[in-house]
Amino acid sequence: MLVATFTLYNHFNTLGHQFTGGSQQAEELMAELDEQVKARIESSGQIERSCAAVRACFPLLSLITLAADQSQSVTPSIRKVEQRFAAGAARATTPWEHLLNGLYRTVEMMQIFVILSDSELKGEVQEIASRFQEEDKASDYYLKTRNGFCRLFELGHLLTARLDQTL
Repeated sequence: MLVATFTLYNHFNTLGHQFTGGSQQAEELMAELDEQVKARIESSGQIERSCAAVRACFPLLSLITLAADQSQSVTPSIRKVEQRFAAGAARATTPWEHLLNGLYRTVEMMQIFVILSDSELKGEVQEIASRFQEEDKASDYYLKTRNGFCRLFELGHLLTARLDQTL
């Protein structure tokens, strides 16, 4: 899980730099996130380190999605997911709850990003979202985590395959 979560974090960090075009405010936010991740992984266990990486993925993807939303047509949806992330973080009391909050909100933001990137993918994204909502009925943290990662990677693959066809 450490490899997966830090791969995601590094991926979103790189995309954040690319999408924000050197914006000073964005650079400061990304540097602050980097410092938070480094501080959290210094003396933590495996789940806490994975949690730190996933929790940092969400604001990075949120920043990327805001930068991609040139028309600001989905900004209200982005802000709603950001509010759910903050509310979930405030309620979470265990590393697993923090991990799931970060992962689930990242999946939700990825849904917005994929549709924003290619509106023709909306139907496929909605199918993935429906499956994800159904899977969320599970109570086991491991199963919920697996399902979250599966949907996140499925959304990433959907977007990458479409971009590959376009290029």
